[in-house]
Amino acid sequence: MELASAVDLLEIADGRDYFSRVIQYTSLFLKWRFKGWEDGLAKDFDELYERTKYARKMMRVLKTVTEIKKIMDILRTSRKFHPYARISVAFSRVCYTLYWVLDTLFALIHCGFLRPNEGKQQLLSTVKMLVWFSGILSSFIYNSINLRISYKQESDLKRTVMVSEASPQEIMRTLERISDDRRLIMYNLIRNFGDLMVATREVKLDKLILRTKFNNGIIGIFGMISSIIALLQIYRKQIEPKAKQTRYRKSSSVS
Repeated sequence: MELASAVDLLEIADGRDYFSRVIQYTSLFLKWRFKGWEDGLAKDFDELYERTKYARKMMRVLKTVTEIKKIMDILRTSRKFHPYARISVAFSRVCYTLYWVLDTLFALIHCGFLRPNEGKQQLLSTVKMLVWFSGILSSFIYNSINLRISYKQESDLKRTVMVSEASPQEIMRTLERISDDRRLIMYNLIRNFGDLMVATREVKLDKLILRTKFNNGIIGIFGMISSIIALLQIYRKQIEPKAKQTRYRKSSSVS
């Protein structure tokens, strides 16, 4: 990644958010790593974790608008989705919308604009984490359905290749597209799984199901993995094409 591309990535709101998220969960992991060994460092990383966590809330106050736009896009293009995939992706976006609304309320509480009592604040926190967990789980189901569809498309194409009227080049291009789509789905699933581990502890399902509590080291690692994948996806989708166009224009002008 070139320096100019890295700067462009940080100029995007989601790029800044996920870069901060990498710092947030790296700090959580390092807090766990140094606790009981270098308590001074552990305290410093704990402060950095808390500061980046609340700083990110202020960067995400308009996320609700983005999610509503995504829901409208899903409704407009609903025919291209598998029925179960349509339900799961729509439900996940609704959950994320509610999550961002509640997250904005917590940002206002942190800034002192709202002052609910401790009971109401705890209730809001519980509801927020439950809708986040539900959104991630629905997204995981959606990507799992798409992964199954991807393998079926590849299998059907290979089975009909001998009777297909398409040229070998067209078939290869289709297979390459399916492979590229599947790679993206796999990244999404890994990202979902990382977020799901974080959300599982937030809603205390780790204690309920596994009879244990995920420590900060586990949460830090899964949070980092999810954040780095999200950051790379933003780079490849929004920054890399622009960088390639810039390099192409420069090479064309030199020639």
